[in-house]
Amino acid sequence: MSYLAQGRNGPGVTRRRVVLGMSGGVGAAALAGCGPTAPSGNEAVPSRAPQEVTWSIYGDQTTRPFFDAITDRFNQQNAGKHVAVLNLVAGSEYIDKTLAALAADAPSDVFLTYAQYKPAWVKKNLLLDVSSRFRTSKVVNTKMYYQPVVDAISYQGKQWGTPWGYNATMMFIVVDRFTERNIALPSPNWTMPDYAALAKRLTDPEKKIFGTTNAANVAGQSMFSLMWNYGKHYWVDANETKSLVNSEGAIEMFRAFQDMQFRDMTVPWSGNPPKPEFGFNQGAIAMSIQYTSVASYNLVNTFEKQNTSFAWKMHTFPKGPKDQQHFSQGHIWSIAKTHKQPDRAWVMAEWLGSMEAEKVWAETGRTPPQVPNQELWSTFFGRWPAETRKESIDFILNTLYKGKAVNFQYWSTFYDCEPIMKAALADVYGPKQVPPKTAMDDAARKIDEVLRR
Repeated sequence: MSYLAQGRNGPGVTRRRVVLGMSGGVGAAALAGCGPTAPSGNEAVPSRAPQEVTWSIYGDQTTRPFFDAITDRFNQQNAGKHVAVLNLVAGSEYIDKTLAALAADAPSDVFLTYAQYKPAWVKKNLLLDVSSRFRTSKVVNTKMYYQPVVDAISYQGKQWGTPWGYNATMMFIVVDRFTERNIALPSPNWTMPDYAALAKRLTDPEKKIFGTTNAANVAGQSMFSLMWNYGKHYWVDANETKSLVNSEGAIEMFRAFQDMQFRDMTVPWSGNPPKPEFGFNQGAIAMSIQYTSVASYNLVNTFEKQNTSFAWKMHTFPKGPKDQQHFSQGHIWSIAKTHKQPDRAWVMAEWLGSMEAEKVWAETGRTPPQVPNQELWSTFFGRWPAETRKESIDFILNTLYKGKAVNFQYWSTFYDCEPIMKAALADVYGPKQVPPKTAMDDAARKIDEVLRR
């Protein structure tokens, strides 16, 4: 998933667990340095114990069942050869602990590298290049995934792991809000002015129903595609030498959402807050940018708990002046560059990118399929009625993944630029209502300083 917790709570080292024994009658005898000798009499032939392989990911006890399902399936399918051991790390500590473990040369055999960190970690020579392993593998290959998924595991023409959690965004529409006001749903080729006008018509101040949310007031993710759709660029240029957050297109985008927030009052903010306990899950936001996975288990679980629901639909982003791109991203199962036994680690990384792992993720509803497989998508959305399921899958396979979803390639200084943009956005969309040109000129100057360093 893309809503990853980023923490800076101080480094700590995660040590690889050494399993001395297992339940189920499987021994864990130490491997001898010499080959086995012939038995004499009734001596039993010594057996080679399965090799342990550790893997780490962020999570807690609420998400552990998803990962335990992966561990169990891997162990079932690799019985007698390998045994997987999960190292679950709190999301707020994951990056710091992973970096500390890498520095101590003691990371898990396979660990999750966030999309946001991939370029920096590649440049710091932390990750193993697995390109050649992809070419010779009988389990994974770059042709089995959607092209944006291949882009997500690649950097500078090489592959740095197998994919996990690749997800694309779409416009999530609450159909009931349109029906209540007798408003037709937008066409697939609607525009940003259409979007702003619809948000105004769908807003109900008395009921605290908002037309949409401010996707431009996000230091990353959905804002990236909006900026691209207005100016065909992101925060920095392709060479990572110049900031573009104050370009003509970017300023037009920031101004459009500032008007929606303060003039039209169609998006919630601290000065015009939503009603408590009446938000997205209750259908109080008529249109919002969401990941395709939002309807897999989050929303369906909420509907079951609150015993109320609403009709919804996946839709395209509104067209900007330059494009109609949808943001998407994915993370990778990596192996440390310094791993002493990369072949052993690759067994787990390879399996995590396989169709077998895809089946587990779809069955649990944890992450969307990363392969064009109708059956997996049906399993993933299996808790929805047949028509809802069919319509959603059709949109994902035949619209979103047919040119709309583009993998976002972060740059190595993203996390140095992020606080600068957060401060600028607070000025533009906070009580000060600073003109976008003023705020973004200042932000561009500061980002240029980061890029020069």
